[in-house]
Parts: sequence; C-alpha cells; structure tokens
Amino acid sequence: MYAGFKGMTFHLGSGLDATSFGNEAIWIDPRIGVYFLKCFKAYMEEHFHGRPKRWPFHPWLYIHLDRERFGLPMSLPAVKKTWSRSMKRLGLESLHLGPHSLRHLAGFYCANVLRHPIETTQVLLRHARVESTQIYYHLTNDTVRHAVVESVTQQHDIPPSDMPYRGERTSLDLPSHWTSIT
Repeated sequence: MYAGFKGMTFHLGSGLDATSFGNEAIWIDPRIGVYFLKCFKAYMEEHFHGRPKRWPFHPWLYIHLDRERFGLPMSLPAVKKTWSRSMKRLGLESLHLGPHSLRHLAGFYCANVLRHPIETTQVLLRHARVESTQIYYHLTNDTVRHAVVESVTQQHDIPPSDMPYRGERTSLDLPSHWTSIT
C-alpha cells in the first residue's frame, strides 16, 4: 500500500512509455486542448500582455488577480478556493469534488469513452507505475459488455444488430464553443 506521491514522470526518456513525454501536454481529448488554448490565450491577453518586460518576474502561470496580491503566484489554497467558487457557481457544490477529481475523470474517460488500454492511460496520467494508474482506471459494466459483444461479433462474423444486447458506448458531449479555435 502506498500513500502520497505516486512517482510521477517528468523527464524525457526513450520509447513509448510513461517516462518519454517530458512536459508535453497530451490531451485525453484534443477538443479539450482546443478549448484550453482558447481560454489560455484570453487569460494571457487579459493578465500578461502589455505588462512590463519580464513581468511577472516569476515562472508561475496562475496568478492572483485581486488588487492586494495581483501578479503573485497562486497558492494551493487559493486554487482550491477558486475551484470551490466555480463549483458553487455551476451548482455542483453538493458533489464535494476537488481539483484532484479531474485525475479520476481522466482515468474514467480513458477507460470507458476512449477505451484506451491501461498502459496508454498510465502515460497520459504521467504515472511511473501502472499500480498508480489502477486507482483511476475503472471500467463500467457497459464498457465490459460492449467489449464482449464486439469480440463475439467479430470472431463469429455476426452483425452487431443480431446480438440481444449491444452494450452502450459512454460518450462525452462537449459544448460546441469548445471545439472552434476562433
């Protein structure tokens, strides 16, 4: 049993494994990357462009925006407070989710929507050990049923429509404004 730091990978290695991707952002869904880029450009334009050269004089991207601490790096408690306010604004505070829940969402999404093998998910989550990925990677019953039906129909050349149960594909519907680059 392990607690705490799980051995994240941050350096470049060789081959297609969890250590070979360094600090490159690999999105679990490119549409999310498109939306992040759009938000990132707006954030940079609003808070960083037009400032003195080499401002904010530190390497942190996320900064305080309030008058007293403007430009100082955000602390972890500040990030959590921003998260809580956002969850409340969205009406999701009753879920009691924190920023770390996004890692669990990523594991679920990779397993059930993208149907990635656990090794691919290990790379995306930057885990040095597959045992760490197993905490986040959970298959739903529908995903397992769909995989069984798919295997049987392919192996026996049966049309999927002839199967009594085809299994449901889990999907994620993103807002249309997330996927346009403009």
